[in-house]
This record gives sequence, C-alpha cells and structure tokens, in this order.
Amino acid sequence: MREIKFRCWDTHQKRFTNDSMFFASATDGSLRGKFRHPVYIEQYTGLKANGVEICEGDILKCTRKDMDYSDTVAVKYTPGQFVAYNPLCCEVCKSGDGCIEYLSDRVFFEQLWDVEVIGNIHENPELLK
Repeated sequence: MREIKFRCWDTHQKRFTNDSMFFASATDGSLRGKFRHPVYIEQYTGLKANGVEICEGDILKCTRKDMDYSDTVAVKYTPGQFVAYNPLCCEVCKSGDGCIEYLSDRVFFEQLWDVEVIGNIHENPELLK
C-alpha cells in the first residue's frame, strides 16, 4: 500500500506550500485556501526516481537503457491511475486525453528505463517543449 501524501502549489506566491487550510471552489475546480487565490493540490504517486518522490505535476526525463531513446513527460492523475503524458504532443494531448501511458509502465520496468524528476509543470513548463 502506498503512503498518501500531498503537496500544494500556491499560484499567488508561486511556490509549493504545506498550508493545509483548503476548501473546494465550485467554479473552476481548483482549490482555494485561506487566501483568495487558487491552490493546486497534487498527490504523491507512491513511486520514486533515484530516491526522489514522484508527484502529480512533476516532469520526468525517461531514457531507455537498451536504445538511444528518451522522452520528457508530465505526471497526472486520471480516475484510478497515474499516467505519463506530454500535453504538447498533439491536439488531443492538449486537452489531456491523448497519448497517455500508465506511469508504472515507465517506472517499474527499471531494467529498461532510467527515470529522473527534472522539474514540475508550475515552475518549469518549458521542459515539455
């Protein structure tokens, strides 16, 4: 069983915070805390890359060990699973619905993949280009 952890991205302060006073916003799906600006709650996947916890919103560099191939992907939660995707891949991916794969397929095949957390979608969106 995985450990349940969360981190919070504060859109006003532009940083991760541990402030836990949040409630849901009915208008845009984001969460709002004691401040009047959105805060995005991201869940820990239960997986690690080189000892670093992988959370929703992280950007991963995945390199195949047996061939000259690497890919940069983001992590998100879809109902029942965490997936790796690149929102800039194609038009369908921009909506978050295309070219996804199970995150565990990348991470658990340690004999095939080197996985590194290289940033997150809030601070380093340019890494996906």
